[in-house]
Amino acid sequence: MSGVPMQSAAGSMSRRGIAGPRAEIVRWRFAGNWRSECASARWSGGAVSGTDIFNDNMSNHHHDIHTPNGATVEQLLALDGEAFVDRAYRTLLGRAPDAGGRQHYLGMLGRADGKARVIADLHLSAEGQQYPVQMGGLDAFVTRYLAARAPMKSLLRLFRTRPAPSGTGTASPALKAPVQAPAPVPAAPAGAPPAVVDSGRRGPTRAAPRNQPVFWFDLTTSMEWTGGVVGIVRAELEIAWGLKKIDPNVRFSMQKGNGFVEIPDEQLAWLFDAPNVIDAYMKFFDRYQSGKTAGQPSTARSVQVDLPDARTLHHPYCKGDVVVSMGWMDSQKEAYFSKVKAAFPHIFVVYLIYDIILLRPETRHLYSEIGQNKFEGYIKWISETADFTLFGGETAKKDTRALQAEMNWPSPPGEAVKFGSDIMKSTDSSQDAKLLEEIGITGPFIITVGSIEPRKNHDTLYRAYLMALAERPDDTPQLVICGRQLGQVADLVDSIDRDPRLVGKVLRQSPTDTQLAALYKHCRFTVLPSLYEGWSLTLPESLSQGKFCLSADTPPLREIGRDLIDYASPWDARSWAEKILHYATDDAALHRYERRIAEDWTITTWKDTAQAIHQHVKRFVATAVPTRREPEVWMDLTLTYLHWQGGVNGIIRAELTFARYLRELAPNTHFFAHDHGHMFEIPHDMLLWLFNDSDLTVAYKSFHDFWHKHEADGTGYRSPFRASNGAHEGHAAIVHAFPDNSIVFFAGIEWEQKLMSAAARASREGNAVVASQLIYDLTPLLVPHLHQPETCDGYHRFVEFASQNFDHIVYGGQTARRDGIAIQKQNGWKTPHSDYMEFGSDINVEHRGTTADDHAVLDRLGVGRDFIMTVGTIQPRKNHETLYKAYVTLYARGQTNLPKLVFIGKEGWKSTDFLTILRADARMKDRILVISPTDEELDVLYRHCRFTLLPSFYEGWSLTLPESLSYGKFCLTADVDPLRETGRDLVEYVDPLDTFAWADRIGYYITHPEAVAKRETHIRREWKPRSWKQSTEMLLDALYEAHAEKVRANETRSAAALTQTRSA
Repeated sequence: MSGVPMQSAAGSMSRRGIAGPRAEIVRWRFAGNWRSECASARWSGGAVSGTDIFNDNMSNHHHDIHTPNGATVEQLLALDGEAFVDRAYRTLLGRAPDAGGRQHYLGMLGRADGKARVIADLHLSAEGQQYPVQMGGLDAFVTRYLAARAPMKSLLRLFRTRPAPSGTGTASPALKAPVQAPAPVPAAPAGAPPAVVDSGRRGPTRAAPRNQPVFWFDLTTSMEWTGGVVGIVRAELEIAWGLKKIDPNVRFSMQKGNGFVEIPDEQLAWLFDAPNVIDAYMKFFDRYQSGKTAGQPSTARSVQVDLPDARTLHHPYCKGDVVVSMGWMDSQKEAYFSKVKAAFPHIFVVYLIYDIILLRPETRHLYSEIGQNKFEGYIKWISETADFTLFGGETAKKDTRALQAEMNWPSPPGEAVKFGSDIMKSTDSSQDAKLLEEIGITGPFIITVGSIEPRKNHDTLYRAYLMALAERPDDTPQLVICGRQLGQVADLVDSIDRDPRLVGKVLRQSPTDTQLAALYKHCRFTVLPSLYEGWSLTLPESLSQGKFCLSADTPPLREIGRDLIDYASPWDARSWAEKILHYATDDAALHRYERRIAEDWTITTWKDTAQAIHQHVKRFVATAVPTRREPEVWMDLTLTYLHWQGGVNGIIRAELTFARYLRELAPNTHFFAHDHGHMFEIPHDMLLWLFNDSDLTVAYKSFHDFWHKHEADGTGYRSPFRASNGAHEGHAAIVHAFPDNSIVFFAGIEWEQKLMSAAARASREGNAVVASQLIYDLTPLLVPHLHQPETCDGYHRFVEFASQNFDHIVYGGQTARRDGIAIQKQNGWKTPHSDYMEFGSDINVEHRGTTADDHAVLDRLGVGRDFIMTVGTIQPRKNHETLYKAYVTLYARGQTNLPKLVFIGKEGWKSTDFLTILRADARMKDRILVISPTDEELDVLYRHCRFTLLPSFYEGWSLTLPESLSYGKFCLTADVDPLRETGRDLVEYVDPLDTFAWADRIGYYITHPEAVAKRETHIRREWKPRSWKQSTEMLLDALYEAHAEKVRANETRSAAALTQTRSA
């Protein structure tokens, strides 16, 4: 293996996952000393493609970062984002990360234990075990981490629905081939500090209110970047410099810790006061490597920020502020912008899209599939999150708008800007002849400037040059190719270098700035054959030098070149050859273009670009309102995830099913639980068994079996706190508070109200936090004699707490809502905003079996072919005893040829006496069965029963009655309000206390199958079942509306208070 990281189980990626483009494909084009390590102080051009920028970021990241082995775990943990992942790879594996591994682990950093998991994954991989790492505290740190989360990979393997595709994104725990020794890394300045460090002063988690909104500029990319200056870093620094000159009130921030922090102006004085931002950046962070020796002390300085408490999402933004980001998808900033925007929707987020070359049909095949997928996800995120979009030119804007329309993504308002092309022209010509001679210039010449890679289309230029040379060798000028060789062009470069016809004619150079200035000054004209560009910098560079350019005829180049240059189709080699010869020999034609350029071309400076950005953004925010993202749902799963040890019944099924569909309908839903006195978020990858398995009963049993084994032998725990016998205050997994703009939702019953208290506190303290409780029914308060006393007492406290402290209650049906409001009024409690919902009646089982298969299931269960059934936990409220007595009555009347009566459900409270009597009654032996089937078996039972029974004394929203009707089965139902709400005229009602009436009606329908068939026909015509997904949609709509109502009410109160204050 050639240094490519090996895939681990944790590193498998979906097609639209988190892996990034291969670094070797396309990189930012350098020309001049600073192109190789920024030794000179000026920008000398390059095509600002977002793709170029990203890949050259990757390229330089591989070559310019040098991390000494021997750092401590604490020093490594102090880094964030790209810098952390890169340093972890270099320290633990002795090499730079590949793009896939880098992006995989960047995605992991959003988790509470993300950094610990990255360190453990890399160190414990086969590659990591062979690398002689020296890091203080590493083994102890990894051991502590494994004690808490050891079984994670086993869990993922157990519940994975199919094998994950193999890949090359991360380090592998299993060595299947010898690992090649890591490539030597140039030595770094010893002890170079991170670019940004904590000052030691605790910053605020929220900014104090301000009278005026603030224009913020994000510097995450340049502050996390650890190499020499590349295109995107240079652009970010130039715009930051320009914005500060234009508007001294502009402030700067970056993603750091658990959110964003302000970078004080005094910490950026080196940038604002610099005559050249590139040189200032390189010197401040000691990035120049020329002339340095191994182990030489670093002179790098650090930017200091006041880092807030990491336990809470933090940011320095206030209502109406705007944050502009023109970095790249190489950090955690997008994830944190999502969090901040969700929790604090009153800010504007503005993003710049350089281009969409990775997704253009002309060019996407030139990039890796994972690169395309990652970039598509990035543009989709911008489309869905940004309030305003900036584009690298009108063509980039048009291309992006077309993509958004094609993909049905949102298209936020936006404007195009031109990037700077202010370059320094050489005024000293005394050394030009010598410089050109050193390069090999012997006569008239033309130049092309740009990295050598497939998109730059040097192959067409090569073919055209050979045609021109063959046709008119004396008129064909020399061609100087200025740029580095990148990926997928080795064969082409080899042909150019070894083609005897080109000796002395085609010269490949990576010129210095001085050499490039001389080449521009003395060339006859320039050529630019690129297949597609973002906002090209080489074309403005040529025009700014007063030089005509023969350009590829593509929309982005026509946007810049207008009628100042001439064009040829990118692959029309004959046309290129003819036009090269034409402009090489026709002085009059060439001079006409040069005069037009001198008259009509205006140089755009980087300050001009900053001015345009500032004007566009300020104009937008002056009249716009920040887009409000839907609040994020935080759902409590303490009951089902930690405590419940039984199977899937009513409340358990509802809670798990709602969680499953909330994840689908609102992917940003968070799940949490409470243990050892603290809350923790449950990562989605710990719930794969819930999301990916169609049979909830089997999946839940597998979940319990897995964790019971590991928790019994101490090899793993579902709670992150149990490995350490509790949660200490600084534990990384603790969720200290719920964020603003969220809905804290409870579908279970919390008897002690600890989590409910936290939700109520968040609701009181936040203007946009809603605490909502689902109350299935009020039976412990309405029919307390049918429940255990402690259940009634606890339920009374539970309903009282929700009524008195929560913003919102969702009831299981209109009858439950009526009952709940009546109880609240009777007790003098508050009556918070409430809604009702109807539960689903699908059990999510695909029927693929034959009739013979079904009969085998029925025989295995002991049911046979002829049976009626009732579904529900065996407890007094379900009134199974009336059915037993009714069946005995029928038997006593001589109706002995009865179908089997099947009680489907587990034994519940206060059922021991009844079941003892039932099992001892020889008359009912083999006539009444008690079973607890799986979902698949229940499906078979529903489809083959004669009809169903539901004799409950009271219900909330019954799950079993809609289920029966959804199977087209008639149900003999207790005559109580909640069941009449569901059953309407589709069922027959019987007094739950009247045993003889039940016997009569059961006997009637047993002996009159035509009456059952008539009922079933009516059901099939009139019943419209509600799926669990539709039920979850109904729930989600109610939650969102409750949140919106609270926000509106708070805004109205705030406005009234402000009016009162002003009038006073």
